[in-house]
Amino acid sequence: AGEDAADVLDAFIAGLGMPRSLHAVNVGPEHFGRIAEQAMGTPWVPRNPRPIAGPAQVKEILELAA
Repeated sequence: AGEDAADVLDAFIAGLGMPRSLHAVNVGPEHFGRIAEQAMGTPWVPRNPRPIAGPAQVKEILELAA
């Protein structure tokens, strides 16, 4: 059986020495509200393949990446 794609990608990123979480670059939950609000004003949120209704949804994504 093949390896899980997420595990392969995680190992690849780790092998490059890149951070694998927001915590690794000193971005914590205390920053999420401001980041989420500012993200809504970027051109990327409206172009996201999955619709993002507001800052609360951006904050959920940030929490997963923490």
